[in-house]
Amino acid sequence: MDARTNEGLTCITVKDIAEANEKSSGRRPKWRVDRSTSFDLNCPTVFRKMSLSNFEKTRIRNRNKRELKSNITLFPTRIINGKLTILAEKSQSFDISVYNLQGNLLKKFTKVSRQIDIDVSSLSPGLYVVKIHHNEQETIKKIIIGK
Repeated sequence: MDARTNEGLTCITVKDIAEANEKSSGRRPKWRVDRSTSFDLNCPTVFRKMSLSNFEKTRIRNRNKRELKSNITLFPTRIINGKLTILAEKSQSFDISVYNLQGNLLKKFTKVSRQIDIDVSSLSPGLYVVKIHHNEQETIKKIIIGK
């Protein structure tokens, strides 16, 4: 382990301080740390302010905008009664596709406005993927169908 290039690293949490000191000393240490770095059983947590690049800030901003536009609720995610409900906050139309884990399209509904109740009682118990296409964006949700 080489922790010499980690700026601001002052403490490393370990299970055995004696073993850590042994591994980080000697002529050819297995662990390389700065002299200012210590080992402890429970290091204090220190939060540093991170600086994000403009690209990262734009990505986060765009992701938040996409999430705000996609005001669609899918419930329940664990289905026992055979009915899946999808509800849009605004009355814009959206398309729905239900896939199994092998990627096979099982059900498709287009131009749904506001709400739809989908009968999934014919599907075997297991994990499925629901793809919702809304405002030129796709939202993917997982559902579990139980017995």
